[in-house]
Amino acid sequence: MFEHGVRNIETPIGNLSIRATNVGICKVSSELDIENNKIGRDHLDHAEKWFIGYFKKKQSIFPNLIFRACRALD
Repeated sequence: MFEHGVRNIETPIGNLSIRATNVGICKVSSELDIENNKIGRDHLDHAEKWFIGYFKKKQSIFPNLIFRACRALD
């Protein structure tokens, strides 16, 4: 069973893989992963919109990051 949701997105600096729990975003990397949108879907959607807007110079609310989980995945 998956513990994290994963979304791969294209950006002007290359492909990014976003990993999330139901609490927030826990990892962003350049290593693509198998997508799983069943966990943390709202956070994955928000992060994808934020990254797309960022590169178009549009301001929006920063995605919720859960730093403890970020360190645990390294």
